[in-house]
Formats: sequence, C-alpha cells, structure tokens
Amino acid sequence: MKLGVCTTDFEKDSAEAIFARAAGYGFECVQLSLGGIEECGFETDKVIEFPGRVSPAAVKAILGAAQRHGVDIAAVNGTFNMAHPDGDVRKEGIRRFGELLETVQDLGSPMVTLCSGSRNRAHLWRPHPDNGTEEAYGDMLESMKRCAEMAEKAGVTIVIETEASNVIRTPAIAARTIRDMGCPRLKMILDCANLFLPGRACRELAKDTLDEAFYHFGYDIALAHGKDIRPGRGVSFCATGHGIVDFRHALE
Repeated sequence: MKLGVCTTDFEKDSAEAIFARAAGYGFECVQLSLGGIEECGFETDKVIEFPGRVSPAAVKAILGAAQRHGVDIAAVNGTFNMAHPDGDVRKEGIRRFGELLETVQDLGSPMVTLCSGSRNRAHLWRPHPDNGTEEAYGDMLESMKRCAEMAEKAGVTIVIETEASNVIRTPAIAARTIRDMGCPRLKMILDCANLFLPGRACRELAKDTLDEAFYHFGYDIALAHGKDIRPGRGVSFCATGHGIVDFRHALE
C-alpha cells in the first residue's frame, strides 16, 4: 500500500508546484485532478470535472514533475455527472471521457475515478430527491457502461465510491452496480467517511458501517480515501483522526 494525496486538496497550481508539494509532505503518489493543473487550462463547471484532450505540453509537464519528485500517479479523476437529467450532458461527459483515457494512457496511470452523479443539474456532488429512483440509476448505469467499454479497450481500471449525495449512496447500491455492470475492470474506492448517510454518523455505528462496506466490496477495493466525518445528524467531513471513523479497524 502506498500513501498518497488527492491533488484536489491543493490550490490550483503548476504541475511542478503540485508534485513538489506532494513530495514535500512525504506522499508517494497522487490521485490527480487535471483541473487543478495550470498547464491544462481547464476550469470545472461542477458538472464535468475534467478537460477533453490535454495538450502534449501539459502531459510532458505533468510527467516531468512526477518523475523529478518521485511521485506516482496512482489515479486520475474522471468525474462527471453520470446521472444528470439532461442526456446531452451525459453524452458530452462520455465523449470527453474517451479523450481523457488517451491522456491517462500517456501518463501511465492505471486507474480513473468516477462519480455516479446526481439528478442535481448544477452540481454533481449535491443531493436531489430523485437520486433514489430507478430512472436515475438506469441513466447512471448506461453512462458507466459506455465508459467501461472504452476503459476496457484502453486497459484502464475504473473505480467508484459511495457518496451520500449521489445515486450510489450505499455499499448495497455499489454492489448492485458491480453486478449489473459485469465489468472486471470496475473496482471500488473505500472512502470510510462517505459510508455514513445523514443521521448515521455516530460512534456506535462506526464499526458496523465499515463492516457492511467490506462485506459488499470484498476484494474489489482498489483505492482508499482517508477523510473523516464528524458525529452528528448531517454529513460534515473533517480531517483524518478528528471524527468517528475507526481507521485502525479499516486498515486491519
């Protein structure tokens, strides 16, 4: 296991500065957001969080910085709203995802992270009352299948996670998705803090919540996130070790 950082935790900067900072903190790898690299010249619209094609100069800058600082690119963010109610938005995300895979191959990264999405039109990480409908699930699944087909051809693994505000909001729904996809390249991100739905973030449920995730995910976990969650009725994330997640149990 290698210890890394999501570059979304850093302010947008040059590739050199991003990888220097990661190495300075002692991290061995990163989950890379191309939107946070100045050379990519991209600003997210909170619906699709990555550019289409990335210039050869940007790829060269990223690879050079990674190599100079000895930091691996463990995964690249490929998050877009796979459940957006507008089919044209989903089609654009899928089209751009195909271009992203070419960049991922150039960077030599083995994984691309996905977002199952939300019926929220404005923001892929915000909730909507229709996220639990079969229609939302069906649109998300179709988007994911299209992306999986391209990822299979590119030899890249795609990874998903639970998120209280998204369609895949529980380990059971994640497990259903894995079954429905039937794709050997689809794996899971274990984000312990994301396992807690509103009203469930309490120490008494912490161990059982983790155990449920391990029961459903099994050996499909390919990546893990380390953020924490505060106890309370809502969903309020915090720094690792300042919340209720039992990381010792998770690591064991």
